[in-house]
Amino acid sequence: MEALFGAGVTAHDFNDDALGRGLDRLFAVSANRVFGEMISCALEGHDVMVDSTHFDTTSQSVYGEYENQDCENAVRVALGYSKDRRPDLKQIQFGIGVTREGVLNYGEVLSGNSSDKTWNRKTLGKGKTMFPPEIPKDLIYVADSPLVTDDNLKEAGDQVKFISRMPATYGLVAETIREAWDSDAWEPAGSYASRKKAAEYWVYETVRRIGEIDYRLIAVRSSSLDSRKEKSIMKRVEKARAAIAKEAKELAGRDFVCEPDARRGRPRKDEQPPAETTVYRALAAIDGIDQAQVEQARERESCFVLITDLMDAEKHPASGILGEYKQRTWNTKG
Repeated sequence: MEALFGAGVTAHDFNDDALGRGLDRLFAVSANRVFGEMISCALEGHDVMVDSTHFDTTSQSVYGEYENQDCENAVRVALGYSKDRRPDLKQIQFGIGVTREGVLNYGEVLSGNSSDKTWNRKTLGKGKTMFPPEIPKDLIYVADSPLVTDDNLKEAGDQVKFISRMPATYGLVAETIREAWDSDAWEPAGSYASRKKAAEYWVYETVRRIGEIDYRLIAVRSSSLDSRKEKSIMKRVEKARAAIAKEAKELAGRDFVCEPDARRGRPRKDEQPPAETTVYRALAAIDGIDQAQVEQARERESCFVLITDLMDAEKHPASGILGEYKQRTWNTKG
């Protein structure tokens, strides 16, 4: 308490009514505004650079009814996409920005049913006014794939430079990855973790136009594969194996008089079969899994695509763009 309010102040000096009035005053002037000014003062006082900021949201599940939410502009405690993995509980969300070193420089409380895409668009709109003009900066907005929508790309173009992961819903993702493999022009980008057996990365870049703006698309290949994608690959392998086994069983149950018989299709209705025939049947065996094909699928599944409007490749090489994206030194639940 003394650190916040001065020497001699204790918790007993506060009561519910006083705290309630304080919260009402904060709400009246906007808690986000007060919080933002506090952060800005701290950044300026400690000379913290905010040129690159990583933005994301996280959620906090809560218990209770929360029936009295009639105040205009109040944060809504509501059901929403739960990063706590508790979709049965209501929640609130937090929108947060941190420097590459992990220093908090932006934060706000959001309603529990807020959309990451909408939040990114609104936050992008604050790009030029987010920090006081006296703080030196050339803001790079780093965020995950919910940033990338056609509307958000337009908003970013007017406000800040950005780096993000491109959603697979864009056909350019598959196209860029296919182009990278076909050209075999991967460039080594090294590792971005100090632990043993850390993933190695390779990059390939191209320029594509979305709307009326050119962007750099950077295909990234990793030596490690997400466990969910690994399971997906093996499910596809087993599904293909089951389909081949079914076809083999059907083939083994068919009779053939000779090889031409097997090729010519059904006999005519008025055609009489010969009095004596020799029947042939095929024996089909399923070989083992083609590990080379599985490994190729793993390599391609390990790829993703980054998008940025930092077009100076000499100042911002592809490996540096990947490094900036990977440099998220804080964790959220999801």
